[in-house]
Amino acid sequence: MGATENLSSGVSAFEHYMLVDDRPKYPMVFWLVMTLQGQADEARLSAALNQALTHHPMLSSHLIGDRRGLRAKLRWQHVKNSTVYLDVGPEGSPLRFPTSQTPESENIANEDRKSPIAIDLSREIGVRAFLRQGIENCTVHFQFHHSVSDGLGAIRFMEDVLRCYDGAGAKVAIPPRLPALLKRRNLCGLNPWQILRAIPLFLVRAWRFYLSNPEPLSLGFSDGLVGEAVFQCPARENGQLSAEELAQLKVAARKDGASINDSLLTHVFSSIDSWQRTNELFDRIKRNRRVRILVPVNMRQAQDHLMSATNMIGMAFIDRRGTVLDRPAQLLHSVINEMGAVKRYGLGFALNFATWLGGFIRGGVGGLASQCLTWRCAATAVLSNLGDPLAHCDLPRDESGQIMTGGLTLSCVELLPPLRLYTNMAIGVVTYAGRLTMTAHYDHTILSKQDVCYLLSGILAAARLGNAVPVSEEREVRGGNQLVTDF
Repeated sequence: MGATENLSSGVSAFEHYMLVDDRPKYPMVFWLVMTLQGQADEARLSAALNQALTHHPMLSSHLIGDRRGLRAKLRWQHVKNSTVYLDVGPEGSPLRFPTSQTPESENIANEDRKSPIAIDLSREIGVRAFLRQGIENCTVHFQFHHSVSDGLGAIRFMEDVLRCYDGAGAKVAIPPRLPALLKRRNLCGLNPWQILRAIPLFLVRAWRFYLSNPEPLSLGFSDGLVGEAVFQCPARENGQLSAEELAQLKVAARKDGASINDSLLTHVFSSIDSWQRTNELFDRIKRNRRVRILVPVNMRQAQDHLMSATNMIGMAFIDRRGTVLDRPAQLLHSVINEMGAVKRYGLGFALNFATWLGGFIRGGVGGLASQCLTWRCAATAVLSNLGDPLAHCDLPRDESGQIMTGGLTLSCVELLPPLRLYTNMAIGVVTYAGRLTMTAHYDHTILSKQDVCYLLSGILAAARLGNAVPVSEEREVRGGNQLVTDF
């Protein structure tokens, strides 16, 4: 496509951070999972993947330069005629990743290739797909390197795949994706005056991030997802709020002056606190321990809706101590106030700004990304809410609002944010066809399925009751068939 020639070849501050924090045993990758009713045509899906790829130049680019060096010496190079890796297998079979890269790569050190989950952007593009066929349903796992796209950008790519699959090779009416808009990703939609005015706030938040010590969700330790553990990836549990339950949650949140995300964030804090109490972890951690939830913040403006897949997010970290967790009403209102300030002043850009400064010094971003400074854990957990990203998709829908494409019906979409060292669980939230799906992506070498089900059912039970205190008092899964597991 000629549009790819407009791709800004420079690497943004956020992209640089994602590249440097791409760790040997915890690669900087995230997942989208589509569950579809029916069996997909493999050749048709492969063609749709590659046709959609032509509209998203960041996803089909290689990194040129040493990611640990100066940002000014890094650039993206678009790869013409690139194709998406597609692995096909029966339902329940492990995902098969591409064979290990050869050791000559100058950008990814040898130790960074110990896990086949890692995507080597010096040699392959930043998206992969895995199709698993069942008798009545199939799933498609999309894997993305976080330096080339965020969750909303990945959804745009997924949406285009659905359109191309529906068109089956014919000329498909895909909304125009404008690569020229990618230049806006550097400032995340903020103008220089907004950034200049907020610099003191950025520095204060970055300082707090690096000098405070949040506690990990679990006190266990893992060497990371290596060896046989890789073949159980991605480990996930999910649960849903029905359309009626979601409507009730909206009413309860509105009554408190909160957003859906404010309420969910409060429930995540409370569920983590309840789980640690149940496991008597608080006896080994000071009662005023710091729990930190990392919340990606969408920085897109109205004019960015035609942008192709890329990163246009910041990161807000929300810290709460154990004493506040004992008072649910105070916890909720404190979350409302802080998230309001994050949106009002663009504070999600704080870490991007710190990384931008570090990028002028060789090894500066590596120092910022290092988890061996004054803390071992960057965040206790992650909560990433994409909202209802397919609300305006123009593909046909069935009576329940589910998208239909090429004889398939899209029944569920899940987001699995990246796992990091000592961040054992990352929660993704997607609203689709009137239902809210919450998926916990977790490190199964540290947390058990039972642990994650307890945490997730506590969040969902509290959301159903409109109560900031999880109702799960016993160590068991609640919610019946609304709690589903695939891996």
